[in-house]
Amino acid sequence: SCYGEERVFGYLFLPKGVRPPFQCILYSPGADAQSYTSSENLAGFGRVDFIIRSGRAVYWPVVKGEYERRFTEPAKSATEARNRRIEGILDLVQSVNYLQARSDILRDGIGYAGTSFGSTSLGVIAVALEPRLRTAVLMDGGLTISAVAAPELDGFNFAPRIRVPVLMVNGRYDFTFPVASSQEPLFRFLGSPERDKRHVLLDAAHDTSYDRTSLIREVLQWLDRYLSTVKK
Repeated sequence: SCYGEERVFGYLFLPKGVRPPFQCILYSPGADAQSYTSSENLAGFGRVDFIIRSGRAVYWPVVKGEYERRFTEPAKSATEARNRRIEGILDLVQSVNYLQARSDILRDGIGYAGTSFGSTSLGVIAVALEPRLRTAVLMDGGLTISAVAAPELDGFNFAPRIRVPVLMVNGRYDFTFPVASSQEPLFRFLGSPERDKRHVLLDAAHDTSYDRTSLIREVLQWLDRYLSTVKK
């Protein structure tokens, strides 16, 4: 643990038919994970199953505030809300420590993928602060416009600090994170070199898995390019 006595736990999915050490994707789900009481049935598994079938491992940590570790009461103050988010980010950092300690995971072959909440401030901050991640895939995310967001939790302040290649896959008709006011600002402020960032718009709303074929193609082509192809 990075804080207190708690320990972050998670689910590591290993591919079949591929010799270790494996490339690995650290995954963070959407906000629906904050309402479920158990991680026994991981909601949104369709966002990562094809990554496993491509020959890569996926690690899905249960970070603070999700599933069994969900908060049962709202934060009592802005400071408590800030500390809760920081603990979630620290859980992602601790997850990288765990993955790099395993002999069956490539130390320099770890990437990040997030969906919705996992692609907003949580994912953006984690990718900006964790130098051991090689690339990031942000699905259905964007910048959150909030007048009360603490500067240390505002993705706007961290996007320019990201230097790794980033793929953003969004819905053209997403009204949760609209193209002009949320998606494009995040893409524009990313500190990644222009040649190493890509924003793909699919004909979907706030769920790009609606066009699953295109989503799979874009994500796997990106991982092949920036983590290298998998030799089976």
